[in-house]
Amino acid sequence: MRKNTTKSKTRINNIKTTHCEKLKNVVCCPHKHAMRGDTMDTAKTIKELRENTGMSRKEFSEHTGIPVRTLEDWEAGRRTPPEYIPRLIAYQLKYEELVKGKEDNLL
Repeated sequence: MRKNTTKSKTRINNIKTTHCEKLKNVVCCPHKHAMRGDTMDTAKTIKELRENTGMSRKEFSEHTGIPVRTLEDWEAGRRTPPEYIPRLIAYQLKYEELVKGKEDNLL
């Protein structure tokens, strides 16, 4: 006896649609329905973080461990990173700045 899978597939599709509608304000939901405006805001944020360090994309890539091509795609808005990535990069840079400041004070 074969189960009717059409009904369950429809139900799953409805769940995904409902789920994505709830995430409209999120930069990127798991189903890749990113809002274009949010993508551009994220791209601008990542680019500003990099530019504030004075590093080139290659240097920033080596510093953060993010591939150059990925940084290029994020900054151009072609791809959207998970929403925590800009915050994580900002945190890393701030932490390094604080550590460097403490080292300078000790010398």
